[in-house]
Amino acid sequence: MNKNLSEFENKLPSVLEYDTQQLLNYYYESPEKMKIAEVFSEFLIEKGIKVELKEIGEYQYIHEIETGYYLLPLFVGGGTTDKKMSVSINIHLFHEKYFPEGMKNWNGSQMNLNYKDSLIQAFENWFNYDRLNYLKLINPDKTDLRRIEINGKKKIIVSGNIKIIYNYDEEKYQGKESEENFLSNIFSLIKEKISLKDSKIDISLLKYPYNNYGSYLEEFDKGDFYVDCRIDNRLYGNELNPEGNTELYYREILKNWKDYEYSKSQTFFVLDNKFEKSEWLKIPEFEFLPKIKLKYVEKPSWKKLEKNFGNLKEMDRGHEGDFAFTMAEVLFDKMIHCGYNVRLMDDWVYDFDNECYLLPLLSTKDYKTIPHDDIYQVVTTIQVHNKKYFPEGKLYIQKLIGEPLYDAIWINYRNWINSDYKKLCKSIKYK
Repeated sequence: MNKNLSEFENKLPSVLEYDTQQLLNYYYESPEKMKIAEVFSEFLIEKGIKVELKEIGEYQYIHEIETGYYLLPLFVGGGTTDKKMSVSINIHLFHEKYFPEGMKNWNGSQMNLNYKDSLIQAFENWFNYDRLNYLKLINPDKTDLRRIEINGKKKIIVSGNIKIIYNYDEEKYQGKESEENFLSNIFSLIKEKISLKDSKIDISLLKYPYNNYGSYLEEFDKGDFYVDCRIDNRLYGNELNPEGNTELYYREILKNWKDYEYSKSQTFFVLDNKFEKSEWLKIPEFEFLPKIKLKYVEKPSWKKLEKNFGNLKEMDRGHEGDFAFTMAEVLFDKMIHCGYNVRLMDDWVYDFDNECYLLPLLSTKDYKTIPHDDIYQVVTTIQVHNKKYFPEGKLYIQKLIGEPLYDAIWINYRNWINSDYKKLCKSIKYK
């Protein structure tokens, strides 16, 4: 124990399990070095924050004197392009009352001529958004607090600021945004994941293409929505985990946003109760939205059409991972992103609004491989039935050349949804 440190400071991690560093080159592969904690400290001082550097084990911590927070900035990655440098950093937060075990914030940066400028850009991003969230915990506004009991344990939910990313014309949409509580939509799904400890939940509702990703997304992707939900920086729910697919819980919000060109993100903290009983009871109780209940639908009775040459329902992802995915899961995920009200039914996908059953398959007879399991020709089929209008079924074929297997299937489905299936749905409505 270091006698120069407080009892809490002596409990702070002096070494972390994973590879991190606080010493960074000024330029790429340059002999000139800098300590990122010292750069961060200077940055905060210029912002008017009273801080002191603390040497704890192998690390330099920054102690915010007025808030009681301890900040541990760590370099986790970087890159160079055309002699410009970018960095990725983690800023770990520790607080004796609020985060004794620590809470991690990630921040990237823009490309700059040297690593120091990139660091400062990352710190600036963190200061203007993430810092505002943890300041709320020091003196939270009553409107930002909700009380909840999880497995008999009293918890406090603190709502962070909503961050808005405008895709194109910011002035066009300012003032039109509604303040949806993202967490109420999804908390019933994820609460069991956060019952054991203090947690940080980040939820982003992204409308594509937007400024950071538009360079590689095609026109077909315009208007797609994606939900990114992370619990303690771990992704929750994706196309390979349909039961945790968070898009299902945001359909109504997404419908309201269909004419807008912006995305939103929000951070929530779920913490052990630190209030006295009388204070606790004054805090509004958290209100759950009901879990989504899908109405009963008969299982499909059709078999594969004789002319349907698709022969594979499931596929190993090969070099992209050692797990498998089904064609139905990929189609289901993409249809949700496009705003369709769908559910998985074994190997089929059911579209509630158009009362269509869809059977997606991959043709192993028609794709060819090149070294390293890359796929240069992928053929998929989708068989569609509607009990009223075409019970005999319709068959659609999709082909793509030059993409890895999973990407090709995904693009095949995307293009089909936005062309052939859109036309089919219009024809149903006009019948």
